[in-house]
Amino acid sequence: MKADPQDKVLGFTESDPRWYDKDWWDEFRQEEVDRILSLTADKNSDYTGGESTDNPFANFDGSSEFGVDPLIGVGIRMQPHLESGFFVC
Repeated sequence: MKADPQDKVLGFTESDPRWYDKDWWDEFRQEEVDRILSLTADKNSDYTGGESTDNPFANFDGSSEFGVDPLIGVGIRMQPHLESGFFVC
């Protein structure tokens, strides 16, 4: 978080709980949401062929080219992830 000039006057630092006020919280949330949106946009672009398509589900719809329904394709793609989750549980 950015230091406010007023913080120096009041003597607040990041080690002081008073540093973390509502303004800090609002700034923190906005920065985190922006970071997550950027990350997921980049990741989605990787999976969908970048700027060559506007379809965010292009990777799943592509399974139709092999005669596999997109929902079945999603299920097949998710199976190893679900099995890993079941193993942990």
